[in-house]
Amino acid sequence: MKPTRNVIRDKATKKGYLAPVEGIHEGLEFEFRPMIPEQVEALHDRIAQTKIPGESMRLIAAAMVLQLVTWSEVDDNGGPRPIDLGTVSRLPRPLLLDMKGIITGVAASDLKPDATTGEVKRFMEELAPLPGLAEQEQQTKN
Repeated sequence: MKPTRNVIRDKATKKGYLAPVEGIHEGLEFEFRPMIPEQVEALHDRIAQTKIPGESMRLIAAAMVLQLVTWSEVDDNGGPRPIDLGTVSRLPRPLLLDMKGIITGVAASDLKPDATTGEVKRFMEELAPLPGLAEQEQQTKN
């Protein structure tokens, strides 16, 4: 039987990448601690309960701050931007929501354009649990 890596281990980190979207945002590399299901549910519950305009995005930004370990965001002098609420809450909305998808485990990271063969293989292995991909890969081999 092939071993799996589905259980989120304490202090485990993963690498994420969001490809640039022309006219909206540049690409972003980051390392993060995946959220466990209870954290995801608690975040979604708080978002559902808020009545304050803009508060849901602030809650998402605050949750991302807690999970981000490093990122490639730099200031005007080329130094690293801090991972704090003031900075993360100023990310473009599509970038923040895509990051949330990756960190909450409902979306896959984008594949970096300069990915090595090993990285492409690991990327495909992470996608394998998605419905239909295993069958497609099997059909391609035949």
